[in-house]
Amino acid sequence: MSIAYFLTLAFWPLDLFLENSFFSFLQYTVPAALTYLSIINPVFSLVIPLIIPKLTLLPVLILFIFLTINKINKKHFAFLVCIWTVIAIFKFSDFYGQTIFKSDYEAQQQVVRNTQLYNNIFMARLMHNKARIRLDAFNQHLFELIDPGNYFFEFHPRLPDSSNQQLSKFPFIAIVPMLTGFLNIRKIKNYKTILGLIAASLLSLSVLKIYDRHDFILYIPLALIIINGLNIIFKSQNIYTKMFKYIFAAVSLIELVRLILI
Repeated sequence: MSIAYFLTLAFWPLDLFLENSFFSFLQYTVPAALTYLSIINPVFSLVIPLIIPKLTLLPVLILFIFLTINKINKKHFAFLVCIWTVIAIFKFSDFYGQTIFKSDYEAQQQVVRNTQLYNNIFMARLMHNKARIRLDAFNQHLFELIDPGNYFFEFHPRLPDSSNQQLSKFPFIAIVPMLTGFLNIRKIKNYKTILGLIAASLLSLSVLKIYDRHDFILYIPLALIIINGLNIIFKSQNIYTKMFKYIFAAVSLIELVRLILI
């Protein structure tokens, strides 16, 4: 059932290519490849900010993940963090201007207008303040990024408030092997690193004003989990899993054709 693996992996990169220029496509895929190579060695992640300054936060988060799971010694960690610091200083203006931390005049005016909704100034400042603007934006992005609809249903029925191409990332039926893969995550080699990369990517993307398309850095870690789920399902020899193989391939193929033609 190699066709099932191909169909699962084809959606996200294909739709990303179809909806963007070739140069833009490379800008989104190269950081994803470097993120994957970071599973082998976190040094690869240090190249990412040089290509996409918006993702400057990602390498240091990856380094902390490696330190947490004891896959890097403290001296090596400190050396790489120093290199990242130099890169971050060099790229700071490009990074900061594209994050939720940059002041938003409209959002701050909304805070001022909302003060009249409360009985006193203290409660107004407590519930609606400048820090809350950033926190709300972070929460909104994080929950969009962990929403299964983002990956299997093109964000339907709940569409995102922020700018988003709503790409077809995986066939909707792939949610079954995704859940299976997560439940059996320990069967994946370097599973702690993969989970760490997902967590680091989610945090890095959540601080951006627009994370759309840059979330392709999640493609390979999520694809590995789905493949793990498919491997577990396809190894079973009962009648139900055999039926699922053909249903999965048929539904995915129909969805892929729809993606190409529409």
